[in-house]
Amino acid sequence: MLKQDILALAKNTSVLYVEDEDATRNSIALLFERLFREVLLATNGKEGLDIYRQKRPDLIITDVTMPVMDGFQMIESIRENDLDQKVIVISAHGDSRFLQRAINLRVNGYVMKPVMQDSLLNSITDALELLWSKRQLEELNSHLEERVRQEVEKNRQKDTLTIQMLEQVLEAYPNPTIVYEASTIRYINQALGTMVQKENYADLVGMDFDISQCFLQEKGSVHQLKDLRPGDTTPKTVSIKTTMGRKIYLVLVRELNLHGTPHVLYTFNDITLPEYQKIKIAQYTEFLEEFVFTSRSQKTSDVATPEPAPARQAPASSPATPKKQAELDQSLNDKEKNVLRKSHSEKVTAQEFVADIGEEILYELYELEELEEDIDIALEQFAGSPHKANLERVSSLFSKYASTMSLIFEFSDLSYAITSLSSILRNVEMAQLDDRKVVILKTYLKAIREDLQNWRTTIFVTRESKDIHYLDSSLFSSCLQIEYTLSGKEEEQSQEEDDLDIFF
Repeated sequence: MLKQDILALAKNTSVLYVEDEDATRNSIALLFERLFREVLLATNGKEGLDIYRQKRPDLIITDVTMPVMDGFQMIESIRENDLDQKVIVISAHGDSRFLQRAINLRVNGYVMKPVMQDSLLNSITDALELLWSKRQLEELNSHLEERVRQEVEKNRQKDTLTIQMLEQVLEAYPNPTIVYEASTIRYINQALGTMVQKENYADLVGMDFDISQCFLQEKGSVHQLKDLRPGDTTPKTVSIKTTMGRKIYLVLVRELNLHGTPHVLYTFNDITLPEYQKIKIAQYTEFLEEFVFTSRSQKTSDVATPEPAPARQAPASSPATPKKQAELDQSLNDKEKNVLRKSHSEKVTAQEFVADIGEEILYELYELEELEEDIDIALEQFAGSPHKANLERVSSLFSKYASTMSLIFEFSDLSYAITSLSSILRNVEMAQLDDRKVVILKTYLKAIREDLQNWRTTIFVTRESKDIHYLDSSLFSSCLQIEYTLSGKEEEQSQEEDDLDIFF
């Protein structure tokens, strides 16, 4: 180190000089005052120890042999808590015993008396170089710590800004969104709070709340949140009962890194209406394919094979005789028998049911009212002109009615009954319809149409029905009665009863 560097470092250094001889202390103190920023003086080791504890000087220069407390005792006390304090010893003793003790106390210099200025300055220079290295290291560490602190603060501010922006975006985002850290909710927006019917949704932040407990356990949908994994490109849907009815959501999953910790973001996109429209389109497609197949079959076969039917005892029919009932029972397939025997022990009122299905589906059901008016017109046209085309028009309208009805899976049996009725009408052989059968057919169909209107009104309009399934089995019976009448078996039964009357 250059001399000027030593002098500059000394000017920023405080020194404690401990010496019991007044003349020596005063003489050397004059030299120290020209070198150091601050010079502290003590007459013995105890006084020096007290000053050290109060002032914490950068450098201590001390004599060894002194009254009250010698230099080595003072150094021993200092070393109990401070192994880094720079110390230079001045002594008249040069034997190995003194030197070994000085080494053991980790002194930084040993100057023999009488004190030679050059020897003292050399020891001071060595001590100041160590002090300078220590200060440089402290400054470097301080600088590094500051840089680290600044980077941490910068990242913290960046994370805080990112999180604030994320919270603002989530709250403004219309789709239900939630962010988890492991199983703990970190962020949630109002839309998701509404979805899971949590008015105080903000209270969920910081809680271990699994929103999958709100998922409906429906076939084809995800039942647990853990089944939704980031990076999985397979479309995943969940079904949830909300205040707006049952909803279907497509779930998107993304990974986030906040505060250096992995988070997972879940976004729920309402696809209820598109999903029901897909069902509706599939049903129309199925109907068209069946209609084309049936039309082609009729051209190649003289015998039409009606599909099984279902539904309600028509008002104009008389009680079935045992033989007639037996024939009806034999003509039923397993599905029809199941519906006729089905009893809905847990009755659901219209008010409860409509509150569950959602406004989007109710909007789709408005089409039923228009179809009822179209069926009335088609029935009048058929009664005035009982041709195949007019009856196929009636069949087509009933099929559309069934397709719209089937948007709600609770009425799949009812939809099946109407679909069966449409199939029966489509397969009627016009040559078998005389004026009497036309009148009977129109009477039955009009009664069914009126029943459907009452069903729609009492469930979806006035919502006064005490049981949404009150029409299921009776409508099946009506459809079966139409099939029985069109088959000609009713006439055979009537003729047999007339023949038996001759003998009574």
